[in-house]
Amino acid sequence: MEFDRRIGAITFLIGVVSLMYELIQVRMLAFFLGNSMDIIAIPIALLGLAMGSMFRHFFWKGESKILIDRLCQAVFPMMVLSFLVFFGVANAFFNEIHVAMATPPSEAAKVVIYSIIFLPPYVAFGALFSTLFSE
Repeated sequence: MEFDRRIGAITFLIGVVSLMYELIQVRMLAFFLGNSMDIIAIPIALLGLAMGSMFRHFFWKGESKILIDRLCQAVFPMMVLSFLVFFGVANAFFNEIHVAMATPPSEAAKVVIYSIIFLPPYVAFGALFSTLFSE
């Protein structure tokens, strides 16, 4: 079996980009939620990767090349959009960022909303990884 260099390069780049996205997410969550809550970046990433992989295996019926091309084109705009939405939501609805001033219900809402905002790129990464590994 011959190894396709394009598949290897895309897999490497997606791995680096997904790690970069997670590291930036950790810093953003630490700033907006406090250092004790930045750990939620890991479960968000794992949930998104699993959801993307499940989408690829159970729902995608098309050609793998098409999925790879579409997701490679969509992942950067999705990341940019998630950060823009994150900052917009944080600025519009959760303007108290000092941890000492926070209340538990407000913090729980922030965690859920911020998790939903950061999830879509991880779903794309999961579908890409699953597709690339199967190739």
